Amino acid sequence: MAHESRLDGELRQLLADCRVAALGTCTDSGDPFVSMVPFALAADGPWGVLHVSALAAHTRHLQARSAVSLLITQPEVAGEPVHDLQRLTLQAEAQVLQPEGPDHADWQLCRSAYLSRFPEAAPMTGLGDFRFVRLKPTRGRHIAGFGAARTLEAEQLLPLLRPLGSSYEADAGLRRLQALLQTLPTPRPPRLISLLQLGSQRCQVLVGDGEQAPLTLEWPLGTLSLAERLWRHEPPRPAELEAAIAEVEDELMRLVPRLPVGTALHGADPLLRQIVEQAGGGNTLSLDALERLFNRVCAVSEGRPAATEGLPEGPAFAAGVLILREFMHHLSFDALTLA
Repeated sequence: MAHESRLDGELRQLLADCRVAALGTCTDSGDPFVSMVPFALAADGPWGVLHVSALAAHTRHLQARSAVSLLITQPEVAGEPVHDLQRLTLQAEAQVLQPEGPDHADWQLCRSAYLSRFPEAAPMTGLGDFRFVRLKPTRGRHIAGFGAARTLEAEQLLPLLRPLGSSYEADAGLRRLQALLQTLPTPRPPRLISLLQLGSQRCQVLVGDGEQAPLTLEWPLGTLSLAERLWRHEPPRPAELEAAIAEVEDELMRLVPRLPVGTALHGADPLLRQIVEQAGGGNTLSLDALERLFNRVCAVSEGRPAATEGLPEGPAFAAGVLILREFMHHLSFDALTLA
């Protein structure tokens, strides 16, 4: 992969983190009109993708006048200065797509891109009064902070609008979800599935229904990277466990608003299986059972021999229990089922 400049990297991260934008359109009388819209990015374009109601004022405006503007901005943090918040203003041409006819292929691409970011919106895509809108960016104005501004022409801008993560990774995530769904009893409830993976360097959760490319959420903490950075003892001391909890909580708070409510949590990797086995075995791990297992990890941290508790040695297991505990607590899962 070619080297990416700091500004390009920050812009791509802004587009990955922000899911809503301010859409600027023009009324029939020539007055400006601004509204809030969720947006996604389609790598096949690359395009911006909106899903709008045919009854909304901004839909009528952009159908009559295709030139629109989209403002994507870093959220305000209480007590912090606001003048150097990173933001991107896009100038674009909007096209309302029809599900049938010559627009069908582009409509499908836009639907897939939108549901990969907003899987909870799947029922809305079948309603007759909603439309997908494709935005073809023509120019951008990127403010990366105070004194750091640049204008991006279309040829500079388009490569930066591709979603983080390759289409191969999205396809692989879809295949993992589909394989998981094949293991579940049928007929299964029509609900989204969250597939958790605990990695050594990062953790990931895939959310989807097995039909569209899944929403992929990652956080840059893994079982080994967490231990290597924060733990100086084996087993970790209580203060080191507390430092790890704080670190994991900070990262998970970024995921809370992005994870759809009411999904069913599943896992299949070897570490999760080991955790479930240590917590009592079976195919399902309740939050209460996980809490009891974490208390055993804490007892070892306080000086109780690991052999007495029968826990595996090494930092990966303790870090995995800690990460899973915080994940289930803060994202409101009461159980994990092994695939």
